[in-house]
Amino acid sequence: MRINYLLLVHNISNFRRLISRLTFENTFIYVHIDSKVQLDEFKRESIGFENLKFISERENVIWGNISMVKATLNLINEVKKDCDNNCYNILMSGSDYPIKSKEFIRTFLTENYGKIFLTSRHVHKVWGEENVRNRLSDYSIHPFQSERKKISFSIRHIKTQNKIKTIKLFYSLFKHKRSDVIFKALKTRKFPKYLTAYGGSQWWAFPIEVLTYIIDFLETHPDYIKYHNFTHVPDEIFFHSIVSSNFPKSRIENSITYVNWDRKGCSLPVTFSQDDMVELKNSKCLYARKFHQKISSKLLDSIDKELLNTT
Repeated sequence: MRINYLLLVHNISNFRRLISRLTFENTFIYVHIDSKVQLDEFKRESIGFENLKFISERENVIWGNISMVKATLNLINEVKKDCDNNCYNILMSGSDYPIKSKEFIRTFLTENYGKIFLTSRHVHKVWGEENVRNRLSDYSIHPFQSERKKISFSIRHIKTQNKIKTIKLFYSLFKHKRSDVIFKALKTRKFPKYLTAYGGSQWWAFPIEVLTYIIDFLETHPDYIKYHNFTHVPDEIFFHSIVSSNFPKSRIENSITYVNWDRKGCSLPVTFSQDDMVELKNSKCLYARKFHQKISSKLLDSIDKELLNTT
């Protein structure tokens, strides 16, 4: 069985370390580098890794908008050129790291081949009613390349908020050259009827037939991507809705990437440090996120030694 890693990367920190921990027999790494970032440094860091490919179709990835989905689709399309049977495909970011050995990972995926690892539930079970409306009914745009901010707009806002807020919203949209949203928002967005809306964690592991299905589905439903041009954080909905609406629930299990969204008193998801080693040891997942070189350096050394059996 072949393993394909699909990496979404925007930071050189820890890049070489990550790809060295993923490289193994019959394992291939596909890398999407955010188009805002120069590619040369990443290529220098990857010297010596034969089964690694930087994809040429690169997106300017902006938090919260469709660009993250498009970058992922670019990776999927590249994988499909090289592999059409008997392979697992794992989506990861440059902030992820394995917490099980290469041998364990291969054995686990071989024994569980065919399972779809995707944390996915009906959107109303993931988010509250207001959040669902905000994501699926409102028009959301993300005007900043480096800030986690959005502008949401719908006919509902006009009817319920005061005139001053509406004027400020109009001004903000005109300022960011998105007056087109004003006219679109006169009609409520509706999630496509041919799918049920599901949501959950962005990170997944799919057997190749699932990637094939996604590609075929989008070819016959091009309006699905257009709809998500105005969805807030579509990467938490886009693939989930396609897969969970069309594959048996018995095949779908939770993501094999561990993320902590529950800790109090810190920014989320948790950026792991040395103090979190026991938490990661106790996880049954194959990978975890997120890690940062300054905060996680000692932890990564411990993971290498105690969990990955390498240095």
